[in-house]
Amino acid sequence: MQLPSRNLRLGLTGDQRLHQGASPLDAILQTNIPSDYTDLRVSSGRPALRIAVNSSRLPRSGCQTTPVLRRPSSPPCQILNHFVKSPDMTEATFDPLVTSVARQASARQVLRLPWHTRSIALGSFFSSETASATKIDPFAKGSAFDNDSLQKTHIVFNPYDGDASFKSCESTSSSTSTDHLSVGIGVGISCFVVSASVSCQYDRHVMENNDSSKTSIMTTYRAGTVTLARPPKLSQVALQTLKYNGGLVAFKKRWGDYYVAGYRIGGDSGVMMSIGSHRKNTSESVTISIKVKVLFFTIQDSWSKSWSQAEADLRVTLSCFSTVEGAFVQENVQLGNPKLPGILQQARSIHQRAQGLTDTIQRKLDQIGVSNDKSVTIEQCAGLCKSGVVVELLLYPVENLRELQYWKTDTNVICM
Repeated sequence: MQLPSRNLRLGLTGDQRLHQGASPLDAILQTNIPSDYTDLRVSSGRPALRIAVNSSRLPRSGCQTTPVLRRPSSPPCQILNHFVKSPDMTEATFDPLVTSVARQASARQVLRLPWHTRSIALGSFFSSETASATKIDPFAKGSAFDNDSLQKTHIVFNPYDGDASFKSCESTSSSTSTDHLSVGIGVGISCFVVSASVSCQYDRHVMENNDSSKTSIMTTYRAGTVTLARPPKLSQVALQTLKYNGGLVAFKKRWGDYYVAGYRIGGDSGVMMSIGSHRKNTSESVTISIKVKVLFFTIQDSWSKSWSQAEADLRVTLSCFSTVEGAFVQENVQLGNPKLPGILQQARSIHQRAQGLTDTIQRKLDQIGVSNDKSVTIEQCAGLCKSGVVVELLLYPVENLRELQYWKTDTNVICM
């Protein structure tokens, strides 16, 4: 069964804004909800989302994604089966739809690491093993690249590999969560260094959400990439390590197995609302027995009383984020709580501002002075990170470096 289409189109011409379509969560976010919430009901023990929405009965789970504009871009990273164990999860869980740093690194794939406002210089080195297994900073303190070569390497902005998409999902199963993940499909859930990323915080809460009824909308925009025009040369210390002091194993142990080759410029915004119910039945009984002995007679009597109590709790969980604003909202309130209108207003505001995501990012690029007709400076790179428009770090395997390829094929190599 195919879900009814609920599309939100992203236009890059005209007013440069997103135009709204019909989605249940759209209707909730753009409708003034009455304070009594009388239209939110429970039917046969399962919550039915009926706030200002007359939605037809949906299949068990469903998801429809409508990419509207897509320019040529590098192939997406392959999704691999893996075990995820995050600091907030008590046990490892297997999910073939969620990727991880460790699995991608084992296949020597390009990593797209969800990022936040921390400044990371291009040419920095990264250890995927440290990032996956510890809470230590996986970025090396020094670079294996020669400092002069790194300073002279041109940094370019390429706006021609951008894309934009919108995703609307609904599910009625407590076990269905991956459909509602951000565009990073949970890559940073088990990685401590990106825990400050609002998209990773959102993904973590989505994976822990066991509510039966979920509705989410996700808006994604990529304006292009800022990358090194070519990899810098390795330093003499790095070359000596490769040739005389342990080879590639020692190189990776000291600096790492990946280096920061670029930034993905853009933004993500998402809102998920879920409803869960809880029932509790309590039964108690009390028996009082009195026994009285008078002379040769014994009198005994007893009284019994029993009662039962049933409680039903209907709760609304709201998760929303915006990478450009660095905003993340996670709330869980009972139906009828006076805080609920304010929480819905927060989600509505984030969703409405996402309609102008393209304008917001372009305005920040103009303020920093980044354009495709001139080189990007190191200071501008730091400004991009701090402004929140660096939505992903592009990490390349060190095996891609030409000098490491030469080291592998050179017969005049001595490793101690």
